[in-house]
Amino acid sequence: MTGLIAGLRYERGNASKEQKKQKLFQRRSLIDRLVNFVIFGLCSGIGTASAYALFTGGYLIEALVYGLVVSVACGILFGLGNGTELVPDLGLTIKPAESVAWSWANVTHHLASNVKKGLPMAGTILILMVVVLGCAGQVYYGAGYAWRYGLVYGSVIGIATGVAAILTGVLNSGWSSNMIAENQRLLPNEGIQNSLKHAFFAAGLFGIIGAIACGLTSGLSFRLAGVPGWSILLVGMTLAFGAIFAFRFWTAYGGNAFVEHYILRWYLWRAGSIPWKYVRFLDDAVEHTFMRKIGGGYMFSHRLLLEYFASLSNQAEETQRI
Repeated sequence: MTGLIAGLRYERGNASKEQKKQKLFQRRSLIDRLVNFVIFGLCSGIGTASAYALFTGGYLIEALVYGLVVSVACGILFGLGNGTELVPDLGLTIKPAESVAWSWANVTHHLASNVKKGLPMAGTILILMVVVLGCAGQVYYGAGYAWRYGLVYGSVIGIATGVAAILTGVLNSGWSSNMIAENQRLLPNEGIQNSLKHAFFAAGLFGIIGAIACGLTSGLSFRLAGVPGWSILLVGMTLAFGAIFAFRFWTAYGGNAFVEHYILRWYLWRAGSIPWKYVRFLDDAVEHTFMRKIGGGYMFSHRLLLEYFASLSNQAEETQRI
């Protein structure tokens, strides 16, 4: 799971047009890196230990050893090293996905570069997991079995990560979301509502695509390796990958904007700056001729009203300074 998240985040970062030249490692604080270390370490460690104990019939000590080794390795790589983050760009800028489009021309144009970016990611994860599982397995099973075991499962994780990275890059290059012009909005809050609708559409569509691609890749890899119960693993991997793909694309294409919008409104309401039922408040102002409703927006009926309320804000700031 951690490898898949890394692949998704890797391609999302490369696809961002507003990516700064300053490195993520330099921008993130020590607290952020420690939090990521704990999150990725716990998720990967608990997942590894649970899966090992389940499929080996309850060898608890061995499961804990494998879980600890994988937990530390993934925590260092994806946490302290800031190789990824759970929800990119959260809390920075609200970017609604008011309109969406698909371009096959962009998919074709960026296909080669997406493959070149995904293959190194797959190789890195493959080598890391082979080394981690091989070293941990030597404690109980000897070098021969341990390294074969590490090669099989490391290959599965590496291939799944590579497929996730390439697939995410392809989908990102073809799918785009933008804000519509202000004069095209017909209803209040239309942009945020469209963002939620497009987020669920992207999650449903790309979640299914990611589940089929990565789930089948992992399941067939287990089948070729002769792993018992590979059909059960195929179903489990398909469901897990589908959920992760759906979550990532939901947040990337409208979900973040929807959540951030209402969190911001909640904070402003708690601070006493705005009413909670904002649209009703503005409609009431229209009925009392303080404002005019134009399409999906509002404006003061006279500029003197705008200047008056703006002066109140300036006076409040000056009073606070005094």
